[in-house]
Amino acid sequence: MFNDSYSKLNERQKYILKIIMEKYIIENSSISSLMLAKTEDLKRWSSATIRNEMAVLEDKGYLKKENFSSGKIPTKLGYRFYIESLMDEVVINERWKLDIKSKLIEIFSDRHSSVDQVLDSCTKLISEFLNLPVVLVKFQNSNGDFLRKIDIVNIDRDKYMIYLITARGEIINDTIIIDDSDEQKKSDLMAAIRLLNEELSNCQINEISNKLDLILPSLKKRVHQFEFVYESIISQMIINNFLNKNSLVSKVYNIKSIVFQPEIQKKQVSLNDIFNLLENYSAFSPFNYNFLKTGSTLINLENEIEGISVVSTNLNVDLTTHQLAVVGPIRMNYPLIKHLFDFLSEKLSSLSFRKN
Repeated sequence: MFNDSYSKLNERQKYILKIIMEKYIIENSSISSLMLAKTEDLKRWSSATIRNEMAVLEDKGYLKKENFSSGKIPTKLGYRFYIESLMDEVVINERWKLDIKSKLIEIFSDRHSSVDQVLDSCTKLISEFLNLPVVLVKFQNSNGDFLRKIDIVNIDRDKYMIYLITARGEIINDTIIIDDSDEQKKSDLMAAIRLLNEELSNCQINEISNKLDLILPSLKKRVHQFEFVYESIISQMIINNFLNKNSLVSKVYNIKSIVFQPEIQKKQVSLNDIFNLLENYSAFSPFNYNFLKTGSTLINLENEIEGISVVSTNLNVDLTTHQLAVVGPIRMNYPLIKHLFDFLSEKLSSLSFRKN
């Protein structure tokens, strides 16, 4: 969903913001109007015109002044607009694409490698190419089991039992407490279970994570207390008690690379917090419900560590789901990461015949 103020930007302001975003992501230095006026893309406008438009963008919350500099840097709102509205127009450096693509194609060309071996090599290569940590999670083959239904039973005045039943008869249950007078929570809980049954009934276990990504926006609209519903049903029941049982241990690639990011060296982001996130990464962490979606790529700017972003995608091969997640400063090359994810997904589709 676009912010209402997006439509209030004129085309010149959008274009200037786009150029600022691209330059800042690559150069990691504040952007001045004088600097922009010298670029090929913006030389049609004077430095004064660009400065005035940058002032408008700052007033609207897309840019902010960096300490000890007259230049501007993007805000989180600027990143959101860039991802939702401008990113598809970005021309990715062709040399980068050819360099990384040729190496990925070489990995895929080895007909003797299993899917796991190919993914391991590709993830290692991507993490080194981006110079950022990448997490790879693999989910066990559920052998075709299905989720039959989710249900709820009132077992005491303020105590409810929620349970999940699979096609094979496996039952997972948990209890939650709701104050008997809290009609809103009870109503939200029932509405959530109805929606989840509509969307997940007879869904293969290995497809549930993908379906949840699609369901969450609708769920937000149907309930008033979304965080309560998310924690009670999705996080606790479906994720912790059910899906995480099928999750193998995550593997983190190139974890030390985060140390060399400028934002870390300037102590703008806590290194300990990032290491904790990487070491305890879950494909279903609560931050994943607050994502921006572009194609099959999820981008999360809102999580427990300020200044950090998580870019993830699910990759399906036969009955096995893998998740890739790039973790880094909010100043990431999102179009490049999305391009790599899309390319990897396309190539993996040709590996469905390979056995691990």
